[in-house]
Amino acid sequence: NNNYFDAVFSMRLVPFGSARTFPEYVPAAIRNDYAEACIIRDLSPKASATLARRAVQGVLRDFFGITQPTLKRELDELEKRIG
Repeated sequence: NNNYFDAVFSMRLVPFGSARTFPEYVPAAIRNDYAEACIIRDLSPKASATLARRAVQGVLRDFFGITQPTLKRELDELEKRIG
């Protein structure tokens, strides 16, 4: 039956997305947000950007201890610290 072969050969054989793998010391929530952002990048760029933003904010908060009301302020604080 051609439908069976069409279904089998149309299956995706490589994973979606282009996410890098990160070491275990990166919290799972950050890794998951980043991976999901990569997976849905082409399907929903806005949703991907939101997840990427959450991942960046997670890094700022978990690794640098920076918590501000907005991401902009958090990035400004990081720049002060490393600049």
